[in-house]
Amino acid sequence: MLELTDVRVSYKKDKPILNGVNLSIPKGSIFGILGMNGAGKTTLFKAIYGWIALEKGQIKLNGDCTKHTNISFLETQNYFYPYMKGIEYIRLVTKGTFDIKLNQIFELPLDELIDNYSTGMKKKLAFWAVFELNKDIVILDEPFNGIDIESVECFYSLIIEMRKQGKIVIISSHIIETLTRICDEIGYLSKGKIDQIYSKENYSKLQTEVRKMIQAKVQNAFLSKGGKPGENNG
Repeated sequence: MLELTDVRVSYKKDKPILNGVNLSIPKGSIFGILGMNGAGKTTLFKAIYGWIALEKGQIKLNGDCTKHTNISFLETQNYFYPYMKGIEYIRLVTKGTFDIKLNQIFELPLDELIDNYSTGMKKKLAFWAVFELNKDIVILDEPFNGIDIESVECFYSLIIEMRKQGKIVIISSHIIETLTRICDEIGYLSKGKIDQIYSKENYSKLQTEVRKMIQAKVQNAFLSKGGKPGENNG
């Protein structure tokens, strides 16, 4: 069980990014984090991973403080060393412990320089490394950005495999449908907190509430300009 208790993080005084996050995620589950830009999703992931010091609160796995050795983290944008080949990267990250047969799934030109890879190919290489690390907690920050439809399906299959292996998988996205398809539960992060967690039977409620919130923002924006959506006020 991964447990977050009153987790608080601030980059500037009196401006908290995480303002008391409480969360429990059991082993063998996929948990989605949904939120708008700037909601603090990446900050939350970095706090779990240990890259950011907590202002307050605790993060524990099975009663013990989390460590880097427990967690693998796929960032939204991954860093690759210049002049490194794909095969060199996967060997470096996994310390040589990887199954080359998995490249039948990813279809990567491993003997080519990563600098020549497309955005989607780089994402697949980084995802493969994270999968091979075989950690108890797997954090995936916007894993479906920049990949094609076939790769999306491959990622879904491997994420489900992680769940079968008893791992805790945490995924973020701006797109509701990418989470409702695969997650066991979804938490909506807003104003530094996860005030509500939605189970599968309540995903339609989550979608409705998010759409209403966005529509209200759009309407308020037009009203503040003295018009209504669809009107040309210029």
